[in-house]
Parts: sequence; structure tokens; C-alpha cells
Amino acid sequence: MKASDILRLPVQPLWDLVHAENAGDLAVKLGIDRSSVTRWIKHGGIPLARCDAFAVELGFHPMSVWGDEWYDAEVLDLANAEKREQLSRDRRNAGRRRRRRERDGTAVGETSEGTASGELATNCVRARRP
Repeated sequence: MKASDILRLPVQPLWDLVHAENAGDLAVKLGIDRSSVTRWIKHGGIPLARCDAFAVELGFHPMSVWGDEWYDAEVLDLANAEKREQLSRDRRNAGRRRRRRERDGTAVGETSEGTASGELATNCVRARRP
């Protein structure tokens, strides 16, 4: 996942909460490297998962630090997760269909009986038990 794909919340509310004077001061108060704070500023905010961790570590709920922005980001993150899961399922299913076609020796758009995929295949073979 690229840095631009990560949901982020603004640094300022956390900065104000700990009364930091500068990026180095914020880093010290959060117990992290100054480079992390400068990276957040450069990339447009704190990654959503880190927001949760820092707020809880400071004794706050993220909603009390970021307000509605937190809620909106959580909803958007959930929607994105569902889209990623659906995309993953679609890719997995496409791979299964491709492997099945390769195994059965059928081309795209054909069934194993050689009929067009839009037609109903009527020659179904039912396995008999001895």
C-alpha cells in the first residue's frame, strides 16, 4: 500500500492536546522519532491506526481528539476495507475460473461441453453409486 493510499488525520489536534512547541517536542511527548512527525506533516497527517494508538496511550478516545473527522475516517476505512476484500475475492474467483478452464481445456466463453457460455448446457452427467 502506498503512503498516498493510507487514511490520515491532521497532526494539529494531537499537537494541541500535548501542548507541543515543535515537531521535536511532539515526538518526545509521544515517545517516537522526530522523523515520524516530519513524515506525518509531509504526507498530510497521521495514519489512522496510529491516531487510535496515540489517543488511547494518552488516555483519550480518538473521537475526543479528532471529533467527527475520526468517525468519518473510520467509516471510510471500513468501506475501503470492504472494497479491498471484494476485489480480493474477485481476483481469487477469476484465478479459480482460469485454472478450471485450463484444467478442462475450455476456452474463455465456452463451457466444458463446448457450447457458448450464454447457452444452457443440457448434457449434465450424474455420478452413479455402485
